[in-house]
Amino acid sequence: MPGRTWLGTTGLNSVFDEVLAWNENRLNDVAGRKCIGVDGFKGADKRHVMNLTIFKSGVVSYLSTEWFGRKKHSGQTYAGVVAKYMGEDAHLNFIAVVADNTSSMVSMFTILATLYVGIFYLGCVVHVYDLLIEDIVKKISVIALSLIHI
Repeated sequence: MPGRTWLGTTGLNSVFDEVLAWNENRLNDVAGRKCIGVDGFKGADKRHVMNLTIFKSGVVSYLSTEWFGRKKHSGQTYAGVVAKYMGEDAHLNFIAVVADNTSSMVSMFTILATLYVGIFYLGCVVHVYDLLIEDIVKKISVIALSLIHI
């Protein structure tokens, strides 16, 4: 079994590189262009975080985690990160960017759309359903409270 020194130095990097190459090969085996998924959130320590995935039909792979600190960030910051991973030939290699529907992500979509024509920018349907259910529950709560006072 490898020692702790190996794991903390060259070993972990070697395994990580192997997994990245394996995932890239799986993605290349599937026809079509890739998509990037973006999930931004604020961690328990109040730091803003962005997880990125890369995917095609039937294949999803972790791409990166970006840490932004405690200050709020704009769509410009997020667009810069996504553009870094998409590269110069994004229009040849990517078909879509998918993210939640926060204002900073919508702003990111607008910025990326000026950089990359021919790529779709999609709000996540699951996030839309979540917002819809939250609104319905709020309405039901208001109706229930008003009926109590009748």
